[in-house]
Amino acid sequence: MATGPTLSRRQLLGGALVLTAATLPAVGRVVLDAPAGGPDPLANRLLTLFDRNALRPLGRAVLGELPPGTTSSSLARQLVPGVGSVAAADRVPDEVLLDALAAEVAHEYEVGRVRLVEGWLLADTEARLCALAALT
Repeated sequence: MATGPTLSRRQLLGGALVLTAATLPAVGRVVLDAPAGGPDPLANRLLTLFDRNALRPLGRAVLGELPPGTTSSSLARQLVPGVGSVAAADRVPDEVLLDALAAEVAHEYEVGRVRLVEGWLLADTEARLCALAALT
């Protein structure tokens, strides 16, 4: 077995998020229509920035820690409180949303708003994104 540099889980997750975001301009933004009673359009807009399938396993674990009745709408609005609608979110460039989420994650690590989820230390924002993916 070859030895070489190793990646922590944090580096791997961070790299996956960066790679997913970096591929968006080449692929184009996916627009998902929400059926009646379906996922929130703002939640779908946020999740176009990430690989929701990669986030779902941790998201399922996070859902067990959230208050009963938590919805994709409530999580999306917690993640971007300054954006009140999908129309407003659509006017915000992907890079701005990603930068805002990254800044909040960094702040949460600084102040200790983190949780241990299945061996991963996640900032509350990261945990909400995972839970959002699990709900959609």
